[in-house]
Amino acid sequence: MLSAEQRMARARCLFLVESGSYLYGTATPESDRDYVGVFVPTSDYFFGLKSVERVDLSTKVNGADIRNTKDDTDCVLYSATRFTKLLIGNNPNILEVFFAPDSCIKYEHPLWRAFKRVIWDKVLSKKADDSFIGFSMSQLHKLETKGHDKTGRTDLIEKYGYDTKCMYHAIRLLYEASEIAARGILTLPLCGEYKRHLLDIREGLIPFDNIKPIYTALLNDVRKLFHSSTSPLLSSPAVEVIDAQLAGLNDLGSRIPTHTLGECNSLIGGV
Repeated sequence: MLSAEQRMARARCLFLVESGSYLYGTATPESDRDYVGVFVPTSDYFFGLKSVERVDLSTKVNGADIRNTKDDTDCVLYSATRFTKLLIGNNPNILEVFFAPDSCIKYEHPLWRAFKRVIWDKVLSKKADDSFIGFSMSQLHKLETKGHDKTGRTDLIEKYGYDTKCMYHAIRLLYEASEIAARGILTLPLCGEYKRHLLDIREGLIPFDNIKPIYTALLNDVRKLFHSSTSPLLSSPAVEVIDAQLAGLNDLGSRIPTHTLGECNSLIGGV
């Protein structure tokens, strides 16, 4: 049974995206489903003692300690304020959702669409250097430490000699970062050579001894792109503009009667 907070967040969701491998363009028939959304709480969360930043609506067919399968669904909703703070920090997971293509957007309320349109070109900045490279290197560190102590995805380690999924994510983040640094945009899903290379990595077709030098070279290239004088990126997000737009979104959104937001509520109820 859902808690009152879960029901509130689900009913007041303004933006819902299918994320994960379906967003990256690398899904297989065995991939689980991942959803990320944004909600605006009711006014009592702004003016009273209540607070909420994140609500988990995941369903898990398998046990909590068992890795997700195609029958499992992850669904996380962020308050508009929390989502925007992460967006300003150029958090990779949040940027991917913000710049999701129409094919992955399951619901978008006009208020969110207007908010996104105004801040669209005011978010990406050179902060993505630290965030994307940091997330990527954390995946590599996880691969190396968990591979050494055998606490990672043991089936992948035993089959391929290393955790191919960790390396897939580490390389994917650098591919995304390279486009951000060079062109000032983030385009999803990944396609062409990038997609083929990532699938080869995840499927264990590239030995670890071969992929590690590729990772190092790509990391160096990304760093150079971010520090290039020709990079189109802002030095930092336009925080004042974004903050003003967020204030308006929260003000208007908190006053929308919950019963008028049933479309997204029903969508989340079905994930």
